[in-house]
Amino acid sequence: MDLVLTGATGFVGSHLALGWLRRDPVARIVCLVRAADAGSAQARLHAALREAASDDADLDSLLARADAIPGRLEESDWIGEAQAWMRGPAELVHCAANLSFRESDRAAVWQSNVDGTKALLQALPGLQGLAAFNYISTAYVAGDRQGDILECERARPSHFNNPYEESKWVAEGLVREGCAAVGIGWRVLRPSIVIAHSVTHRMSSHSGFYHVVDTLLQLGRHKRLAGDGPVLLPVAFGTTLDLIPVDIVADEIVSLIAACGATTDRTFHITPADPLLLADVLRQLTPMSGMAIEVNGPATPLSPTAQLVMRRLRYYAPYFAFRRQFDRRNTQEALRRVPYCLTLDELRAFVRSYLAQQGNPGSGASS
Repeated sequence: MDLVLTGATGFVGSHLALGWLRRDPVARIVCLVRAADAGSAQARLHAALREAASDDADLDSLLARADAIPGRLEESDWIGEAQAWMRGPAELVHCAANLSFRESDRAAVWQSNVDGTKALLQALPGLQGLAAFNYISTAYVAGDRQGDILECERARPSHFNNPYEESKWVAEGLVREGCAAVGIGWRVLRPSIVIAHSVTHRMSSHSGFYHVVDTLLQLGRHKRLAGDGPVLLPVAFGTTLDLIPVDIVADEIVSLIAACGATTDRTFHITPADPLLLADVLRQLTPMSGMAIEVNGPATPLSPTAQLVMRRLRYYAPYFAFRRQFDRRNTQEALRRVPYCLTLDELRAFVRSYLAQQGNPGSGASS
């Protein structure tokens, strides 16, 4: 089956595109790409897929089945071209999103994640033959919930930590309602924190977890000059961190979509089997950046250095307080495979590779 995809030039989207093409040797994909013309759109798409593919020997044969249509979700010119491209039933995957956590970016986040999703849903009548609408959301639509986070939970949390979380929660509701209105099946797919490829450790995005690593690396360089001891942060004991490599995310999503009708009208957590403890992550990995961090509970008085760290990480600080386990029953029932589990040793290798790519001389440290 073929695939219509938004967000293919992004980190997750490019890996999803490659995963779909690798799964079926005759499948094609067409991607909506922001560009001035068809040639520029195709160039942007193929550049993103080359970046994601690394050293894939069959890359040229994959790219031959990847087409791009220039356009924006809020416009309608692309719809007829996409319909003409479709040769039979196709899946639609909506991966395009604004990932900003900043409150100052709320309007832009809403325009992309809510209004963009609404525009795509309104285009469905013009895309005859779609098998299902697949929405790439986030596990963090859970907002401030703690404990077991169920895939079937739809109630609005009492609080969202940023406009990104809230926009994704609102868009999920639009997808369910919009698809029901036109009689198309839907899937909501919720990854947690996406990190680099599990084998190559290649990373084309520096947001999320890697923004935290970058921040600590920058501060650590100054910290070594000051010669201070470990930094104590007000992190709640038992706080969890759910990290999952991009290729695992892409493989699970592609497999769930490929199951066709057996997985429609359901929500799936794309998360590791068990989360890591944030305290363990900080304790074992932060010395690699040149600054050791320990957790000391939320009532910890902050040193000047700790205040600086928390200020630099203010958009991620809310995640220093949650103890969560994301339910994967729908995902496991559909995939019937051993779920991915990230160990601290494996994460150390991810961070070491990333630091080496940034030219950090301390990247070879063992702790």
